[in-house]
Amino acid sequence: MSHREVMQIIGTDIFRKMFDQNTWVSATMNEIEKSSYSLCLIDDMRFNSEARAVIERDGYIVILNAGGSRIDIHESEKGITEESILSHDHVYHIDPYEDIMQKNKKVCDIVTG
Repeated sequence: MSHREVMQIIGTDIFRKMFDQNTWVSATMNEIEKSSYSLCLIDDMRFNSEARAVIERDGYIVILNAGGSRIDIHESEKGITEESILSHDHVYHIDPYEDIMQKNKKVCDIVTG
């Protein structure tokens, strides 16, 4: 079993399915709300509920798909799929085939508004 599979089983199959589907997003949002930071970046988002929580708090989402085909079919690898999220005005899509400097500039422009 790979490290990725272990994280999928523990994070999704046990915590999200057996306890609360919002376990991780609730913990993350609680930590952000307790902090005094003016900017918080969440570097990985895998579920629609996570994206909704960010949007509900007036946050922004930058979607950068890996590109190419994915072999992994675990539900945590499907990404954000809900159309109302994908088309929201706080959601930005970046072409995965752009060079890294273009991607970085776009993200900086989004973050600095």
